[in-house]
Amino acid sequence: MLRLEMTHLSTPRPARATLLSRLSPLGAVAIGLVAAQPLLAGSLPRGYDALLHLYRLVQLDHLISNGILFSRWAPDLAFGYGAPLFNYYAPLLYYLAEMPRLLGLEPARALTLTLVATLIVGAVGMWGWVRDWLGWRAGLASAMACVAAPYTAFNVLHRGAFAESLALSLAPLAFWMLHRWMTARALRYGAAFTLCYAALLLSHNISALVFT
Repeated sequence: MLRLEMTHLSTPRPARATLLSRLSPLGAVAIGLVAAQPLLAGSLPRGYDALLHLYRLVQLDHLISNGILFSRWAPDLAFGYGAPLFNYYAPLLYYLAEMPRLLGLEPARALTLTLVATLIVGAVGMWGWVRDWLGWRAGLASAMACVAAPYTAFNVLHRGAFAESLALSLAPLAFWMLHRWMTARALRYGAAFTLCYAALLLSHNISALVFT
């Protein structure tokens, strides 16, 4: 009798398990926020390439304010001599950061907010991809492993490889949508995968080649 009672107490209630499963997406978002904690103060990380990305965002903002939505030439970079940066460098990071910039945030804070969103997207994408295979608990564990990996923090806080960080966060989301498309055969997942893959291609050239 005692053994039966202990077994009954150790078995989670179905309603509670269902509730936790439904709340697991919020858990993934919370994991992303914890990983982004060094960025929540609003200051840009002092990585090696951090200022380069800030200069490029300021350049893009200047072009858009003059009605130029896309330019392969960055006229104010390279000490004012100009550079064909957007002719070869994937520009999605700066366009995403331009959205909060247009809402009034200063460039450094707009770029930092984009990095926070990047970590959240990476956590949610990894959670969803692994959840479809192994359940929500494994999804949360994988989301934590994804955004807490040393290379993730190294890219954001030390290297300043913000574009690569964006690509690494989009990859699990693309894999998740691809898996859904191949299993559910629903057109909406195919469209979502296409958008995620296009975003990956526009985020970081080398990462796009590796994941392809």
